[in-house]
Amino acid sequence: MKLSLQQKQTTQLKMTSELRQAISLLQYSHQEIIEFINEQVMENPLLEIESSGNVSYTHASTVEYIPAEIKDWRQYLVEQAGVLSLNSLDYYYIKEFILNLNDEGFLPYTDRELAVRFHLEEDKVKWLRMQLKDLEPEGIGAYDFKDYLIMQVHGNDPQAETIKHIIQDYLPEVAAGHIEELAEKLSLTVEEVQESVDRLKELKPRPKLGTPPQDTYIVPDFLLEEQEGEYVVSLNRGGEPSVYITSYNQKVDEEGKEFLKQCYKRAVWLLRSIDKRRHTMLVVAQAIIDRQTAYLNAGEEGSFTPLTLKKVADEVNMHESTVSRAIADKYVKSRSHTFRLDQFFTSSLEAADGKMVSSKYVKDLIEQMINQENKRKPLSDQVIANHLHQKHCIAVSRRTVAKYREAIGILSSPQRKLK
Repeated sequence: MKLSLQQKQTTQLKMTSELRQAISLLQYSHQEIIEFINEQVMENPLLEIESSGNVSYTHASTVEYIPAEIKDWRQYLVEQAGVLSLNSLDYYYIKEFILNLNDEGFLPYTDRELAVRFHLEEDKVKWLRMQLKDLEPEGIGAYDFKDYLIMQVHGNDPQAETIKHIIQDYLPEVAAGHIEELAEKLSLTVEEVQESVDRLKELKPRPKLGTPPQDTYIVPDFLLEEQEGEYVVSLNRGGEPSVYITSYNQKVDEEGKEFLKQCYKRAVWLLRSIDKRRHTMLVVAQAIIDRQTAYLNAGEEGSFTPLTLKKVADEVNMHESTVSRAIADKYVKSRSHTFRLDQFFTSSLEAADGKMVSSKYVKDLIEQMINQENKRKPLSDQVIANHLHQKHCIAVSRRTVAKYREAIGILSSPQRKLK
């Protein structure tokens, strides 16, 4: 064996507190950026706010702005995570995990996938996932439907092991109502299996995600106008303070000079970060809106063009994570409606004519068919798949129909049948 000494040079990005803050700044909502700027001004004697009336408010002042906007369940999870005993880096990772939750509240990635993505040890990923699961509603961050069901089965339940076994391996038999067959496979009596199945049906299929308070209202992040046949996006600057760096004329000692030096660095960073945030948000939002002309021309009631983070990221020459943060929980106000910017980012299917249709559209069709079915002869998933192909030229498999049906909380045909 030949031994040799080699020198290897690597480039590593160190996640400083300022870099983490800059990343967080991009995903702030309109109201949150106002609150953040005011906090920075109050903490930094070199920062001042200039009002529209040219009256300066020093760092010791407070100014009231627009009431808090509606927060979706992800924002409430972030707020809950803020009271956990986490260091700043762990809090950053928790927020990233929250942004990657799907609409059902699951974190549908293996620990290995997350470890590679965030450059973490798998044990660390498991620990972070457990922190998520402890938030309300309990179970947020579970791997999937099965993992969430198993979480709800308590060890002191005498049927716990049987229920877990059924969840792990025999849910199709439960859905089909094959109790006798299941009893034979488990070497149990029909009564024992039926009792376990009854307990299983009492479990929640997914975390019950909270709804925002009804006495608040949306503050849009973007304003949309039609100019000479084109749709132009601008940032909502209403209530956002104009910040500038001022001089500090009082005499200070050496320690005070060092303090002011750090204050100046933070002030410069803040102004640059705010400008960068504005530019990034505008570029991303305009790229999205440019692809939705038909939807906007139809009064925001027609079909829209489903997008992916990669497609937009490639177009604006940014990283997918940057696009994700720029659109997260952002609202656009047009003359007639206010809509979420991330509503255009949805999984899609290709119809027979080559056009893309969103998964939401397909789910709506499935729900409509089931609502109109004969409850004594409910439609099977295969019949629904055939109907989608024949009537709407959308080719989907039976398994896809079952996946979408479960996602909108509809039972299988045997469970829906009236006796």
